[in-house]
Amino acid sequence: MLNIDMKQGSISEQIDFPVRADVSACVMITGASHACVVLAFDEASAVDATNRFTRTKSQFEDSIVGDTAREILNILVGSAQREVADRFSFSLPVSVQGRNHEIGSFRKGRNILLPLTWEDQFSVRLFLNLPAT
Repeated sequence: MLNIDMKQGSISEQIDFPVRADVSACVMITGASHACVVLAFDEASAVDATNRFTRTKSQFEDSIVGDTAREILNILVGSAQREVADRFSFSLPVSVQGRNHEIGSFRKGRNILLPLTWEDQFSVRLFLNLPAT
């Protein structure tokens, strides 16, 4: 999608709070219980992803940066949504763009983290917030 080779880090449980980012996007999932999926970018990585995705040169302050994060998450979740649409409902993705903001969509429960990196300097963190068991 971004025409890059991403490296996947180890999947782990995120226990450090609050989680902060410069750009984040969230999709809520409802079914028997609630969950959410969050993408969290630092500023440089969000701008690089936007420039690759839109094939333009954007600055962090441009609204297209948050729009791109939301669209990337929408594409990722869309694949899963087709497989489980009969059991779960998905919200539209929402993005927040602001340096070092706290991601407030996490609920009590488990937060699974998958870090992704590209070109050894850019990264995005993918979180899955699951209900407490």
